[in-house]
Amino acid sequence: MDDEDFRAALSQETPRLLRLATRLTPPEVDQEDLFQDVLERAWKSRSGFRQGSKLSTWLHSIMVNRATDLARRSTAAPAQVPDTDPDVYAIDIRDPALVAERAADSAALRAALSRLPPEDRTVLVLGDGEDMKADEVAVLMGISTEAVYKRLQRGRLRLAGELDRATGLPLEERPPETCRQARLHVSAYLDDRLDSTIKVEVDEHLRECSRCPPLVQAVVGLKEALGVHPETEIPPGLSSAVDERARRYG
Repeated sequence: MDDEDFRAALSQETPRLLRLATRLTPPEVDQEDLFQDVLERAWKSRSGFRQGSKLSTWLHSIMVNRATDLARRSTAAPAQVPDTDPDVYAIDIRDPALVAERAADSAALRAALSRLPPEDRTVLVLGDGEDMKADEVAVLMGISTEAVYKRLQRGRLRLAGELDRATGLPLEERPPETCRQARLHVSAYLDDRLDSTIKVEVDEHLRECSRCPPLVQAVVGLKEALGVHPETEIPPGLSSAVDERARRYG
């Protein structure tokens, strides 16, 4: 791919990259700086792009690495917690429609995403936001596919709680163990990855429980909201800055 073809292909990817930069960074970080940094790095290392590979995957890798570096340097980044963290499964949702409404607001969604541990946020943005398969996300992040599924499950529940502003009920009012067992399988249930026996058990629980269905509905709304990609326009000044950097490193 010569420079002009690469420049044209890169231009096609810029709206998606700016959207990714926005979702992967907290509100206090200038997403345009990250966006320009990624394009500059892509342009400077274009000779390393293998013909026949997907440019979008290559650019995603650069974006994820740079966003991860930023998160590691930030003292405000939420800490990663164990997969067994009981608070994740104690989250109750009061109003799934409100969660969906807030998730449709890009500013509210970005703020809520920023309160997740960076690894969970990245998995959510790539998996639900960019519709990437778990094995593709695993390769990009250098983790196992099983770890992707765990972070997706954890991230979906936490994001629902952040948008609902419900962070779990007091200890004595936590959902019973039957709810926790069902919630362990929420993501796999919605992604149709459960074996038939467990799926039947989850179905039965959801029919009988008054607390879990709103959480499931909220997660469904989140998946839909993350998959919506509003038209992303590159500000003229930003576009000029990118072109200038490309000429500088051409």
